[in-house]
Amino acid sequence: MFMASSHDKKGVCKSTLLFYFLIFVINHDSQAQNISKYYRSNLQEKGTLYYVLPMEGFINYQDNTKFIYDITCLNSVDSVTFNFSYFDSSLLKLDSLELTGSHFKTVVYLEKIFVDATKKQWHHRYTSRISLNDIKTFFKDNDLPIIWLQSKNKRVQLNIDNKKWIKQANIILKIIDLIQFNK
Repeated sequence: MFMASSHDKKGVCKSTLLFYFLIFVINHDSQAQNISKYYRSNLQEKGTLYYVLPMEGFINYQDNTKFIYDITCLNSVDSVTFNFSYFDSSLLKLDSLELTGSHFKTVVYLEKIFVDATKKQWHHRYTSRISLNDIKTFFKDNDLPIIWLQSKNKRVQLNIDNKKWIKQANIILKIIDLIQFNK
């Protein structure tokens, strides 16, 4: 039977720790770099069209309502189409969207795609155009952002928790970098 000395055990422990650390770093880095599952691209006549798949996380904590957005960008233009679905117990006619960060604020007007009734809430689907630089600045902000939805009678505040924001911001920024690189 083989008996390891205490010196050998320390070496084995250090090797084991190093092994797990390397696995963690490699796995973490590969997850951080893999953005392909968050977007689709398609070659068009006027450039490459990028579609960022729907993302969730912004909610109105007061009413417990959710907001789901997606982004479409043709790499030959300097703006994105920002589409979203907002679910609320109230029927709203939204007119503007405000993206607010600690050092940034932009307001864009909305165009209604549709409003539909679900079991318990109204599904509001809207679209807007936002400059690529503004959307990039919004996602670069290190502080937690706020999205505001404005109607004549109601101003809705949408917040996101820190962990979800960091993940979404990193994904969106990498996709924007990809879009800009491929212009």
